[in-house]
Amino acid sequence: MLNPAPVKRPIVQNRISRAGYWFVPASESQVNRQERLLKAVNSVASCLFSREIVDFNRTVEDSLCILGRSVNAEHVVIWKNYMADDCLRVSRLAGWNSPDLAEKLSKMMNQQVSWDFPIEEILPNWEKMLEEQKPEYFICKNLHEPFRSIALNKGIHSILLIPIFSQGNYWGFISFFNYSEQRLYTGAEKELLRSGGILIASAIENNKNVMELQQDKNKSPLWQGKTILAVDDNKINREIVSVLLEKTGVAIETAVNGAEAVTMFKENPGKYNLILMDIEMPEMDGLDAAREIRKLEAELNSEKKNTTALIQKVFEYTGSDALNNIKKIPGLMDFFKIKENGDSNANEIPIIAMTTNIFTSDIQNCLKAGMNAHVAKPIYAEKLFKTMQGFLN
Repeated sequence: MLNPAPVKRPIVQNRISRAGYWFVPASESQVNRQERLLKAVNSVASCLFSREIVDFNRTVEDSLCILGRSVNAEHVVIWKNYMADDCLRVSRLAGWNSPDLAEKLSKMMNQQVSWDFPIEEILPNWEKMLEEQKPEYFICKNLHEPFRSIALNKGIHSILLIPIFSQGNYWGFISFFNYSEQRLYTGAEKELLRSGGILIASAIENNKNVMELQQDKNKSPLWQGKTILAVDDNKINREIVSVLLEKTGVAIETAVNGAEAVTMFKENPGKYNLILMDIEMPEMDGLDAAREIRKLEAELNSEKKNTTALIQKVFEYTGSDALNNIKKIPGLMDFFKIKENGDSNANEIPIIAMTTNIFTSDIQNCLKAGMNAHVAKPIYAEKLFKTMQGFLN
């Protein structure tokens, strides 16, 4: 089972019971089914990355319930892979089933059915599946033995297995079982369900990182006193970043697009220690925003250098005591640092790009625009922390 992080959580049971879009009429059009599933995936994101989670295990089960009911699946399980004795194995982390299946699955549990096994026992062609990163759909009566008998004996008619990849590496998969009838899935539905699976996997890993931070009670917050500007046009993404970073002690401000970020930086350029910048945004994208911020910094640095030169002239006529007194004036030490370090980029604020585009050319475009680093979406706490540490510690 998952280890819940002791953070608050909203009571979502009433909301779940009222969510009519989970139950999909058989006659519903394909477009409407996709719209309902998209709403379900957004609901999963809201649940998993809420600031008010009380029971993380229950939140994951609720999220599996949302996805399962949105496509009329009767049993949903999320699996995590691991290596043991040079063998790739998968283990059940969490699951949800419809109330009608409760008795049947309870009997399976009492019979000590294994939820941890080598992946090749259920996917003989697993290497090809992972290489292609494609979902696998099985109509159980068409399976080869012994898989056909195993599935039919358990009353399973169809199974959809969707592999989940994190940062390009195989993480595990999410499975959708149907017992009462076969369930066919469109390509769009499979991709949306994959997105839901990635969200759940991301939340599980982030929860693990949060718990590791909380285990050392004597450890001070990583970045107490630092302020970060998070820029993203998607409200859920802004909320995810805020939740991931709230245990680090950092203060977080947000902007909804590049133009707003530039304005906030221009009004108070010394306030922020780091900027997390989405790339694709309306009004002004992240690349243009980074360029504008670098232009503003160049202008500020030029002004500071001129001021430093002026103060240096004062020093030549008044001596070291006067200079030491001048250096005590708030803010003026920054001017001296520029001259003393001889670094034209001494006052550059670190800008980290956040984007789903992970091709080398996309990363190079971010660097050319003046950004310092890149993290891929979906954002994982461990990767984000490592990238930020290089600039904030």
